Amino acid sequence: MPVGPFVRSQNQRVAIEDVAAPGIVHFHQYWDALRGDRFAPSWREIHLEEIDPKIVPYIVVTDVLHDPLRFLVRFWGTQHTARKGADKTGKLIGSKPDFRGSTATAEYAAVVETKKPVASRDMVNLNDFGRLAPFEQSLVRFPLSDDGIDVHNVISVATWDER
Repeated sequence: MPVGPFVRSQNQRVAIEDVAAPGIVHFHQYWDALRGDRFAPSWREIHLEEIDPKIVPYIVVTDVLHDPLRFLVRFWGTQHTARKGADKTGKLIGSKPDFRGSTATAEYAAVVETKKPVASRDMVNLNDFGRLAPFEQSLVRFPLSDDGIDVHNVISVATWDER
């Protein structure tokens, strides 16, 4: 199905348990321990040096902006740059290059609305960006909250399989 500048299979939301890549499982356990009884920990509580260093390059952190709802990339892991060919640090999700069309924005919005992690899996084809073979991306987006009421940041951990 054509979407934006590339062709990919339909995005599939999945249960977080169905995204069982070791890095995602490890980060989910870390996030869950930090949040305790709250719906989410804060960004200030996340310490990248406490996370397995093999996972950090696969992390993306966004700030949630309102009126209108947008997502500004605060941290774009180096593996995203290496695999996708662009550093999105300081850019809005959905700005060019837009690797996944409106899919990423919808996932971020779901995290803000539900205040729960959102897991998904889809094929990403970057041929139009001069990249190599399509890859299946699995990811989980986790809410972060400064006040225990609203989502202020979203932290995502991705993994992909080369095809």
